[in-house]
Amino acid sequence: MPPRGEIPLHRRRGEMMKPAADTKTVLRYGPDDAEPAKRRKRVVRTLSLLAVATVGLILFILVMGDLRRHERAFALAEAYIAEVSQRVGQQHALPLNLAFRVVENLGESPPARPKLEWLTRYEALLLRRSDRRVLAAQTQPILRRLMTDGRVVVFFEKGVFNSDWISLDVFDRFITAQTEEFERFERRAAAENAMVEDPPP
Repeated sequence: MPPRGEIPLHRRRGEMMKPAADTKTVLRYGPDDAEPAKRRKRVVRTLSLLAVATVGLILFILVMGDLRRHERAFALAEAYIAEVSQRVGQQHALPLNLAFRVVENLGESPPARPKLEWLTRYEALLLRRSDRRVLAAQTQPILRRLMTDGRVVVFFEKGVFNSDWISLDVFDRFITAQTEEFERFERRAAAENAMVEDPPP
């Protein structure tokens, strides 16, 4: 039996192990724990900004490439139009000698230049009868990265040449309609020639 006034040993051990009722456990992060979290946030933010800047740069390069191809084709068409417009004459008729060589200084190497395909002399002769605008020339299809694919075309209407950009599907519809009109004029010309060569008795 313990002396008077002394707490038994097993009670003292229990009281030492039992936490007080108002005790709170607080976990604190020291400087060594906070710094890696900040560094991770900075790295994530930097990588995100770098990714956005890279995507923006790529889009800018693609758009500029599309615009350069577009402008180069128009520059070629305008150079040809300036030359061929001098051949319209006082009758404002579609010239027959369209397929000529124009030497222009566009600042591009020859392989990079788009080429214009013009009507032949025979096609121009028949399409002179048309009362609609005539598709006199067109580039090869110009494929673009972000913008719509198409062609630069040269129209002749009311004695004036002008260039325009049309999409590939619009060009297909236009060339189909013009081919049908050309064939109609060709049949008419053949019939007129037959009447001249073999007049009725």
